[in-house]
Amino acid sequence: MNIFKRIKENIKKISYVLDSYTKSRLGLLLIVILIGGVAELVGVSIILPIINLAIEPADITSNRYCRIISWMFGLDDSRQIMLALIIITAVVYIAKNTYLAWMYNVIYRFSMNIHRKMGVRLMRSYMRQPYAFFLKKNSSELIRSVSTDTANFQEVLRAAGSYPNIGQHMFFVLPYTRPFRTEFYVWCY
Repeated sequence: MNIFKRIKENIKKISYVLDSYTKSRLGLLLIVILIGGVAELVGVSIILPIINLAIEPADITSNRYCRIISWMFGLDDSRQIMLALIIITAVVYIAKNTYLAWMYNVIYRFSMNIHRKMGVRLMRSYMRQPYAFFLKKNSSELIRSVSTDTANFQEVLRAAGSYPNIGQHMFFVLPYTRPFRTEFYVWCY
């Protein structure tokens, strides 16, 4: 089966389960996750200039970032420039980690809310069924669908949001470069 067809079918299934308000929140959550992925990328890439300067301190005048910092803060000494670069890195990491903590909080609240809504929706649909429906169905199967199946759906949402770089890689890079591998990853989830 074509990977894009499978993704389209999964999106249709999710679209059927979620109401319009939750779908709009899911779109906002996707934007929040994308920003989180960019924040992770910035966090990793900001370390490189410090490592380069630790290895070659003489490159402080030729490094573009150091020239920008020395121009912005009016610094002349290489130690002051290095200290300013370390302070800026610390501030960026504090801001990045604060944002990521908020992002994970939003993801968990969103997935827990969907878990609760799906459980209530399933329970209401069961309560509307006639008595004959319960004679044909095993009660343990009904309980499992309310508790376990909704929890599994919640875990899929949480897993997709908890690893923003993996999720972005799966949905934006792999379908174009390695379609078979993407199908395997989607199948594993």
